[in-house]
Amino acid sequence: MGFEYFLISFSSRSQNFEFASLMHSYGAFAVIINTPRQIMSSCGVSVKTNKEGLNFAQSILRRRKFESFNGAFKIIQNGPMISVFPINIS
Repeated sequence: MGFEYFLISFSSRSQNFEFASLMHSYGAFAVIINTPRQIMSSCGVSVKTNKEGLNFAQSILRRRKFESFNGAFKIIQNGPMISVFPINIS
């Protein structure tokens, strides 16, 4: 098994940055990265987090309305190859 991380995707760039800022305010790991090609419904960037950050992401999404939320994804990366799995966190 390769390296694992999670992406939270929004169709609005500004909501990606707003969400990452909220994650940071809770002390959770969150960085803006280019969205993998396998995730088509995105503005081109997504919020990357780790397993611990996923709990904060779920809490934020339950309390705040993000109109452009596209979904959450588990990413497994083996070298240059990635596998994308949609997950339900909202």
